[in-house]
Amino acid sequence: MSDDDERREEPPPSSPWGGGPASFDYVVDDAPAPSISAGGVIRRSLEVLSDNFVAFFAIAVICYIPDVLWSLYVGALAVGMADGWVPRVISPVMPIVGAVLAWLLSGFIAQAVMIGRTVEAMAQRTDALGAVFMLGIRRLPQVLAVSLLALLAPLLFCGLGIYALYVIQPPSQLFLLLSVAAIFMLTGGIACGLYVAVPAVVVEEVSIFGALARSWRLTKGSRIIIFAALFVAGIAQGIIEYLVGKAVPFAMAGAIVDVILSLITGAFGATLGAVTYVRLRETSEGVHASALFQGLSARLKR
Repeated sequence: MSDDDERREEPPPSSPWGGGPASFDYVVDDAPAPSISAGGVIRRSLEVLSDNFVAFFAIAVICYIPDVLWSLYVGALAVGMADGWVPRVISPVMPIVGAVLAWLLSGFIAQAVMIGRTVEAMAQRTDALGAVFMLGIRRLPQVLAVSLLALLAPLLFCGLGIYALYVIQPPSQLFLLLSVAAIFMLTGGIACGLYVAVPAVVVEEVSIFGALARSWRLTKGSRIIIFAALFVAGIAQGIIEYLVGKAVPFAMAGAIVDVILSLITGAFGATLGAVTYVRLRETSEGVHASALFQGLSARLKR
């Protein structure tokens, strides 16, 4: 028996979600790839989030420091203008715009860092969190551009489709309803097709448009599963937010709980995207989470 045959007989890691450090030597063979399901992706995302809750909370707190500081500045400016020690000639537009930008930048940095942390956790490694922070900061321009393009592309398609219907003036109500349904279905398909573009640009050495094309190829054949996972997660999030809103009626406590809930749902959203990306790499390419972390770790050291 040759060395290649002996190596091919070695079983893959026991868990498709990632083994210990030994799994870094894992070589893809002809073993069938694990299947992907909406329930499995959601369940694994919740497991990663619960097992790394402290780390994700620390990431959120650190990444949102600029947003908090700018919000305090805007609040102090508003109080100063009301009390008279800040001239009223100062326009409130720029501070408000700055606050929005600070919030967006903090959110995108947190998203990139949480994606890296999710890949690290799925490879069962916990030794690169500081480097993952630096990677998230370095990849901020790419994450920002990819996120906006992945959001705008389906919205643009939907808008153009609705406008085309307005210009064409469908001959019947049935045709109109079918056309609107088709537009929304295709819009959802585009959104699901670009769903893992941000994880791709964080984990891989790809350009902005390369990440979009990479996501489109990876999600081929799995977009219904992605839609189902997002639909279930969105319904569950809405129910939780409704119940929390009913259970916490006080204004101040409600605002605090709303911020905490937003951080948790944001962390879950980033985790869900990263887990989906890893599972797609496993199912379509046979690339294990530990192998992805190897490539990510190499980039962290640059």
